[in-house]
Amino acid sequence: MVFSACVLLTACSALDSLRGGETAAEPDNTTSAEEVEANSLPPSVVEELYNEIDGAVVAFGEALQLLESGSSEAAERLLDDSLAALDDLSARCRAIAGCDLNVALTAYQEVAALQTQVFHTSAEVSGEGGPVDAEPAPAAASRGTVQLNGTDLTELIAMNHYVRNALNGWLTWNRPLLMSSYENYQYLRSEMAPAFDAAGVPEALLFGILAVESGGRVHSFSRVGAAGPLQFMRATGSRYGLKTRGEFDERLDPARAAKASVDYLNDQLRQLDNSLEKVLAAYNSGENRLKRLNRKLRGADFWSSEFYYALPRDTRDYVPKVLAAAWLYLHPERFNLVFPEIDTELVELTVTREMSLGEIAVCLGNDEASNGWFRTLRNLNPRIKPETRVAVNETLQVPASVAERYQQWCESDEEQLLTRAQELYDATYGRGEDILPYVVQRGDTMGAIARRHRCMSMPEIAAMNNIPPPRYPLRAGKTIKVPNC
Repeated sequence: MVFSACVLLTACSALDSLRGGETAAEPDNTTSAEEVEANSLPPSVVEELYNEIDGAVVAFGEALQLLESGSSEAAERLLDDSLAALDDLSARCRAIAGCDLNVALTAYQEVAALQTQVFHTSAEVSGEGGPVDAEPAPAAASRGTVQLNGTDLTELIAMNHYVRNALNGWLTWNRPLLMSSYENYQYLRSEMAPAFDAAGVPEALLFGILAVESGGRVHSFSRVGAAGPLQFMRATGSRYGLKTRGEFDERLDPARAAKASVDYLNDQLRQLDNSLEKVLAAYNSGENRLKRLNRKLRGADFWSSEFYYALPRDTRDYVPKVLAAAWLYLHPERFNLVFPEIDTELVELTVTREMSLGEIAVCLGNDEASNGWFRTLRNLNPRIKPETRVAVNETLQVPASVAERYQQWCESDEEQLLTRAQELYDATYGRGEDILPYVVQRGDTMGAIARRHRCMSMPEIAAMNNIPPPRYPLRAGKTIKVPNC
């Protein structure tokens, strides 16, 4: 039986509606975090709705299996029921503040992917559409270690429709993230790649994890408490030697994070049947969950319906995205992908005047870096906070080209550029007596603190204290800066 790519018009039209045309729907960010918190149902209710959406996708997959086996009448009923349920659940999600519509969008994408898989399988079996040739194996690029347990990573990555869907994402709407991740990683490579090479784990996996987890932003914090370029939870990071020493969280140290990551991956490979996919799923959703599932479904392949759809939705998305990014790192030429050539030579720069990383980034400009140098400076100097001015004669690790530009633009003020950069810094951090220390009390929220200090908004106070949105987590006893008003 042959299916067209959009034979199920209900699913296709619903997907187009949620996408809003050609791009995926994004949450409406016009509602404040306080309003969302006030109007949302309890998290458990929203999570139950997400579980029902997952169940509708599973039912759709079962209907397709029935259709393949020849039970067309039963299959059509189940197809109709599962799509109707998905439409209803999507409408309910749209009406609930705090419910992420991208969950429904992902569900419709999974439905379309399942449908496409059946179409290709049917065409191959029937011979319709011409002969199906095996895809030639691409030549591996020389990018560090490329084998895992003696097998080339390219051979380990199953080029199924899940991975192809992720490849499509990286090469279309997520291409800017892929490119910025690559650029960020190149400057961090000398610190991070040696740990993977020494442990015999392909460097491409490091890139794939980094691209999905943080985009190569060393100071990345998730809403659930993961931190660093490879997004370790505090407890897991501590198990693998990432401690908080003084004021510095070692999860933000690229070299230490890479060592902890490869140790974790190797530990999980030994415990999860040497299945790369299962190990990546454990990295995302927790090893205990994967161990329980692996015991329950002993011998089941990761990509089998019973195993794959027993995982959380985020994990089902995460694993193919990591594998696809790793594959593109090794074989960009297969999709006419050109990664930029970057001079990653690093040097020590001695600061000749007291300046913050932000002020230095402003005066450096962006002639040689379209996104400017601030992210690179922060990544290479993770212990320096953005509000801290680096003292005269202290050293920074910078790209060699930055050292040359520093001498040209940051050591003299002929163009009054440094003065302007200082004014920007003072407007953000240097408010003097206008800024007061405040000790967070039990029960405090960012919204409540902002209401007490009305001359500055909640996002402004949060940004001044490096408190990440959207939940703005606070810890009782922590001292933060607040406006004196």
